[in-house]
Amino acid sequence: MKRRDLVSVGAAVAGAQLAGAALSSCGAQGGEAPSPEPARSAGAEADIAALDDWARIAAECHRVGERCLEHCIRLLGSGNTAMADCARTVNEMLPICGAVGPLAAARSEHAQQLAALCKSVCESCLAACEAHRSHHAECAACADACEATIAASNRVLG
Repeated sequence: MKRRDLVSVGAAVAGAQLAGAALSSCGAQGGEAPSPEPARSAGAEADIAALDDWARIAAECHRVGERCLEHCIRLLGSGNTAMADCARTVNEMLPICGAVGPLAAARSEHAQQLAALCKSVCESCLAACEAHRSHHAECAACADACEATIAASNRVLG
């Protein structure tokens, strides 16, 4: 046997051992295929759709909220203290809406709790932005995004 053939055989054996280890770490035994994912009911599919929708809408709320916060900071910097409450509530909303995507994707058991908190935080943000809706496009967009996130949170809450 040539050195090249020996290396090839060794690589094949090592690859087979790695594949076996990967299968056993996934719960399969002795080359058995992992068991298929359990079938989902129509209600579970609706729950997943609600989570995915909520994640998408909350991500948009986060994006729009960042623009609103930047606008508020610019106005605060010029001495417009009327934007302080808006900036504070948007600043509170951002990390909550930012957390929705990863938690929803993980199908976390804590999604309902986050949905309730997200709804509450977005309601506060909406109230603060509502006062500036007719004067600032950024606040109007943030208010609209918060309204959509509240509705999506309600769908997750059932």
